[in-house]
Amino acid sequence: MTDPELVAKKLAFIETCVRELQTLAHPERIADDLREERFVEHTLQLAIQAALDVGSHIVSDERLGEPETSRDVFRLLGRAGVVPTELTPRLEQMAGFRNVVVHLYQDVDLGSCATWPRTTSATCWSSSRRSVGSCDRTRRARRLT
Repeated sequence: MTDPELVAKKLAFIETCVRELQTLAHPERIADDLREERFVEHTLQLAIQAALDVGSHIVSDERLGEPETSRDVFRLLGRAGVVPTELTPRLEQMAGFRNVVVHLYQDVDLGSCATWPRTTSATCWSSSRRSVGSCDRTRRARRLT
């Protein structure tokens, strides 16, 4: 069963990360300031990981399928209508970005680090809040039938 408290806690953490990126980050300095680069990369990584945790929790609870990759978590959520389908590709890109940062597959695209906090945050995270409510309503409806 989806734990609404756990999900709410993770979503609040994501919102904190986004707020910190919006207020503390200086994207124009990323190319020349190692601390700034690491702050933005790591804060994005933490926010994306929390989103993956929430997504995995919902995918499992709602039995939406078996994700083989991080991207699959968001793909399954999109296919089930838990997140808007137009948002799914952006979330998949974010999962890919997280993998690059965590596993050091390649150099991080500093341009992505500079633009993602400002272009993605509001849409992604407000959709996440709505999604949790949607899953909770679905579960209650199943119990009534």
